[in-house]
Amino acid sequence: RLHDQGADEVMERMSAGDAGRVSLYRSFKGDWSSGGRLYGGWWQTVPKSERRYLTINGAPTVELDFARMQPSLLYGERGLTLDHDPYLPPQFTGPEVREVGKRIFNRLLNGKPGTLRVTVEDRTQLAGAVDFQVLVAAIIEINRPVADAFGTGAAARLQRIDSDVLIEVLAKTTRAGAVALPIHDSLIVTAGNEGLLRKAMAAAYQDRTGHPSPPICRVGPG
Repeated sequence: RLHDQGADEVMERMSAGDAGRVSLYRSFKGDWSSGGRLYGGWWQTVPKSERRYLTINGAPTVELDFARMQPSLLYGERGLTLDHDPYLPPQFTGPEVREVGKRIFNRLLNGKPGTLRVTVEDRTQLAGAVDFQVLVAAIIEINRPVADAFGTGAAARLQRIDSDVLIEVLAKTTRAGAVALPIHDSLIVTAGNEGLLRKAMAAAYQDRTGHPSPPICRVGPG
């Protein structure tokens, strides 16, 4: 349910949804080695900016996210540690540019580098201050150690790994008696279970990949 303090409009939007959708299912892509992320929960459709109003049994919640998870998986497969921001080359600044950079990285996994075209959303966020193709080239350059994955359709394979990690996290939190609500590569728990979730996420990533977890960050304010 949603905490209603200062969130009447959010409550109205959610009351129109189907709060009975609490069963989850995995969605694979073509075969069992691709995809596998969890879908079906009504909370997954709540916009990121509004998820901070969610409560679990009346208790306030936090959302924790594996930062830069797919790039970390790629670097880890090559025995490397990702020690830079894969989405924001050092010659660029700003959260809007980083958002575009993240989309570029994800698109590069599925599309050939020379075929990427600027979208309306990209153009709006770059606001004419950054050339899209220059940004694409810079992202390829700073991720040269994993650039062989670009254009290979690797995103679906990586989703299978990150979904396995999330399911392992859920197994750990369930055994500990904590409710966790998954949203792709992030999870929501009560604020009192934040420490438990952090430990479960780090351990699950290590268990499934054999590598240390990427940074685990709070989503949204606080």
